[in-house]
Amino acid sequence: MDENKESIRKYEGISIEYAKNEAEQIALDAQPAQFFDMIHLERAQKKTSIDGIEVRYYSHSYKCVPLDYDLTEDDIRRQK
Repeated sequence: MDENKESIRKYEGISIEYAKNEAEQIALDAQPAQFFDMIHLERAQKKTSIDGIEVRYYSHSYKCVPLDYDLTEDDIRRQK
């Protein structure tokens, strides 16, 4: 969406979230490749082909913090 809350593009995708007991939540998102940030295509941690379909694996970690949060040394290391 843009700054006016207008849709820029639409596509169909799949989003799955899973959690069991006290384990961390796991999320799986799949979308058409043309809507994925093409800059990251070659940064996949793993790539394979399944029945002629190219599949890439990425892993991301996020940390939600307040706007005035000061990065720790560990935060800076993880960013790199």
